[in-house]
Amino acid sequence: MPVEINDILHVLAHELRTPVGIAHGYVRLLLEDRLPQETDRRRALEQMQKALGRLSDLSQESSALASWYEQSDTAERAVEARTLVARLAAATYEFPVTVATTDIRDGTMVRTTDATALSQAMVNLVRATARELRGVTCDVVSRVVDGRFEMLAGPPEHLAALQSGPGAAAAGPMALERGGLGLALVHAAVVLDAHGAERWTMNGSRQTAGIRIPLEERPHP
Repeated sequence: MPVEINDILHVLAHELRTPVGIAHGYVRLLLEDRLPQETDRRRALEQMQKALGRLSDLSQESSALASWYEQSDTAERAVEARTLVARLAAATYEFPVTVATTDIRDGTMVRTTDATALSQAMVNLVRATARELRGVTCDVVSRVVDGRFEMLAGPPEHLAALQSGPGAAAAGPMALERGGLGLALVHAAVVLDAHGAERWTMNGSRQTAGIRIPLEERPHP
């Protein structure tokens, strides 16, 4: 299901609610002189600083998303599938992630208008999935299926079911609203949709994610 503007606004409103509420609450406590202890006042200021930092991050993420929509260079190019996998393996993650070595052949090309944005979208999708597992290793595997590059992420015991694809009875849409992720996941979904990708999870679980992206069609010799 493509990302609509209402989806973006809903996620943004959800992400703004917490830092704005924290900053507003501590400002009120300070103005009402309800924090007599110096340590309490300092703690309040530290929490406000974190909240303002989160608001600054959201501002930058909003600008990045707007820039994606405003880009003028939409010429179609291609990137090697193995390059995308290598970028996944080289990325840093807050929680344990294992990117499996695949048997994708050299020269397998994925259609793209922006290889950097595409690889970052895939990394952000893996980060979001690994975050839901809270310490359980998130396995990432890739392959070519029916003329598409497929990436699956989740705990090992769920990957077999995830391989059934977006048409499986248990497959469902991907939830984009996840507290604390900002606009990273919705931005990833927008980029993937622009690449004609299919996105799905199994049984609505936020601990699994699958995508399939069209490969570049090469003329027959």
